[in-house]
Amino acid sequence: MPSSPVPLRTKLLYGVGELGLSLKTESLNRFLMFFYTDTLRLSPTSVGLMILLSKGWDALTDPAMGYASDITRSRWGRRRPYVLLGALPMGVCYWLLFSPPLLPSSSLLWYMLGLSLALYTSFSIFTVPYYAWGAELASDYHDRTAVVQVRALLGLFGGVAGAAVPMMIVGRYVDARTGFAAMALLVGAVIGGSTLLPGLTLRDSGRDRLPNASLTHFLDGLRHTFANQTFRLIFITFCLMTVSAAMGTAIQLVVVKYRLQMYDQFPLLALMFGISLAFSFPLWMGLSRRIGKSRALQLGLVLGCIAPLGWVVVQPGQVGAMVVFMIVAGAVTGSLTLAASQAIDAVDLDELHTGEQRAGAYFGIWAFGLKLATAVGQFLGGALLDLVGYVPDTVQDPHTLWWLVMLLGPLQSVVTLLGLLVFRRVQFDAADVMRVQAALAERRPAQ
Repeated sequence: MPSSPVPLRTKLLYGVGELGLSLKTESLNRFLMFFYTDTLRLSPTSVGLMILLSKGWDALTDPAMGYASDITRSRWGRRRPYVLLGALPMGVCYWLLFSPPLLPSSSLLWYMLGLSLALYTSFSIFTVPYYAWGAELASDYHDRTAVVQVRALLGLFGGVAGAAVPMMIVGRYVDARTGFAAMALLVGAVIGGSTLLPGLTLRDSGRDRLPNASLTHFLDGLRHTFANQTFRLIFITFCLMTVSAAMGTAIQLVVVKYRLQMYDQFPLLALMFGISLAFSFPLWMGLSRRIGKSRALQLGLVLGCIAPLGWVVVQPGQVGAMVVFMIVAGAVTGSLTLAASQAIDAVDLDELHTGEQRAGAYFGIWAFGLKLATAVGQFLGGALLDLVGYVPDTVQDPHTLWWLVMLLGPLQSVVTLLGLLVFRRVQFDAADVMRVQAALAERRPAQ
């Protein structure tokens, strides 16, 4: 018997958590490296290493966090306790990370590492159970897609705000350090409040836990996850795209400021990118329904090999051309939401093979890849800034500017091409999903 649709109110209350997550992630990816190098004058390589260490720790905790939420049983459900536990510390740590005291450079690096570790620990506690909870809100395949769409749409709003709002706030202050602290106080409050809301307002009815909880069962689950070829290929593709994007965001603001001479226009550029990304979401979903998720994402990856070359084409002072480029780049980036959608399909395939619903384990691995790939990309971005001769807060050498553009354009295209070559091997689309759903529907009433 088909389940009742999830009410729109529930979808919205659940999805608002993604707004806070996207606000945090987008603003950190774009401005943390810039703040600690261009404002606090720390070495880009050293800052990149701190980001790599903190996100590496965060990534390592994700599979364990997913398994922990899978085996938890409480009066509040499996996922909700962790969502409540991680929300507020995430907002507080974000604020402190951009509000460092006056310290020597070496001490500032340790401060950054300590706050980053605290921030990403709370992020892991919240995020993995939160995503797994969303997969369990709806049992109907199409209604589950609607839950994901609402969450993704609210996440896009958070991403737009994370890209555009921080520099609007910072620009109102003569002293950039004071501006970043004021920005972080406001953004941190929004992050804490929006991520806390799902835990305060929604009920988590999932009280069943995985059988035979043990270290052996945990390790066996990891083996099953990576043995799922469909998930593995999608996972590798997504990680390559994330490395490319993270490397680009680490360098992007430097290029906008010193090569394109558009530092004051950056909020506008980020806003146009975010709006284009938001409007592209339903377009890519509509295309995926017509030709399938795999073919639609392949098209997005092909366009993703071409779009970064806009950094080479746009010349200093051409604000109009840059706005057009940001609109195109945002529309192309929207195709990557299909990768997350296909990953959810792969979780159903695992349940068919193993007989266990292991959404927490899968989203733990997914978050692990996302965070580790982001850390690697940002570390590479910081190291490459040093390698090509970038000097913070001064006019850059023309040779350095040329290399920065090459890193931001052609290098991203090459990484995207690698992702396309991997993803072409995925052979799991609409007909396969329907077959798996039908098999699960026949099995569940008998359990």
